[in-house]
Amino acid sequence: MNSNGGSDQVAVTIRLYDDHRSSAEAEGGYPSIYLCDECAEKRGGDVTHLNNPPSGEELYCEGCGNSNQAAEAREMRDAEASRQEAQSDTLQELGVVSWEKIAGDFEGADLLLGNGFSLNFSQLFNYDSLFEEFLRGCNPDDAKMFRRFETPNFEHIQEQLLDAKKVNTIFGLPTRPIDFAIQKLREGLIKSIESNHPRAHEIDDGALLKVSEALDPFEDVFTFSYDLFLYRIIMKSVERAKATGIRKHSDDFWREQSEEFLEFMDFDNYKNKHVYYLHGALFLFSGRRLDYHNDLKLRRGDESFDELIEVISSKIKVGTFPLFVSEGNHEQKLRSIFESPYLRFAYRKLGGSKRPLVVYGWSISDQDKHILNVLNSPWRENRRVAVSVLCR
Repeated sequence: MNSNGGSDQVAVTIRLYDDHRSSAEAEGGYPSIYLCDECAEKRGGDVTHLNNPPSGEELYCEGCGNSNQAAEAREMRDAEASRQEAQSDTLQELGVVSWEKIAGDFEGADLLLGNGFSLNFSQLFNYDSLFEEFLRGCNPDDAKMFRRFETPNFEHIQEQLLDAKKVNTIFGLPTRPIDFAIQKLREGLIKSIESNHPRAHEIDDGALLKVSEALDPFEDVFTFSYDLFLYRIIMKSVERAKATGIRKHSDDFWREQSEEFLEFMDFDNYKNKHVYYLHGALFLFSGRRLDYHNDLKLRRGDESFDELIEVISSKIKVGTFPLFVSEGNHEQKLRSIFESPYLRFAYRKLGGSKRPLVVYGWSISDQDKHILNVLNSPWRENRRVAVSVLCR
């Protein structure tokens, strides 16, 4: 029962009426009364409708005691349902359907994940460019200086600075400003990475497990994201494979090179599904920079390796930069890809797959035209593609 003695189980609309049952009209008019439609109808000519009170205010019928809140909530639900139904009709006309309707047609498809994938875990990734984040952390003079290198590739900037230092040393010129620039580059990149990537204890382990399970129907996974989420999701896949025997996702870094690194190999004899980091990742490193033939991946060893961000930062401090394609135009990205044995291998795997493809979280911008070009290759003709759409 509510405070006026009525039942809360009935949804009603409350309106304001003049009550003519009074024996005498009060000064300025008949007294007013709040009634639901049913009670007003029972009283017939004894009441006259005045107006509808503003929505949001909780009112009670003075006849039966029922509240108007339930009615307003129902009206809002009905209005939202009508809006969604109209939107659904419009989307279907455009060829946009719910994933549930087509999921069965894409079982065993490849999956292409854009940077929007990581936003499901943390809004810290809601930035356009790691290089621009780095520049925002610089003072104006340093930002202007780094822009004059005309590349967003951190490693290329460091190479030019090191070359300049070598030349200055040969000619007996000062190198201290160059040393300071190198230090600012490394420290700035570390700060940008650490401030925009959550630590392991900040990540919902249950969410990682659910995403790992959601990847089961897919075959190979291709990703633009160079953060650590997919790394941890794949580790969940490995754990589940040991417990349940599912086909796990793994990458092509399997040759033990040292206590710190696994080396990329362009073949394997396993029947695993694969993950390809199309633009590299923060936990990948160029092998040629470390005197190895192939590219390398930080390996997850004892518990000290659980916080990968700190391990990555320690590498950058000594001038070893992660292997990832910094933001730039599609031509710059493609050049960076073909400089790396692993990235070149991953890019060709995307172009060579003949399976259907599901695209999720990718903005499909002109900066990624190199990916569109490989997806439009002649040998991929007549392959089904489903692209996720965010409806607001």
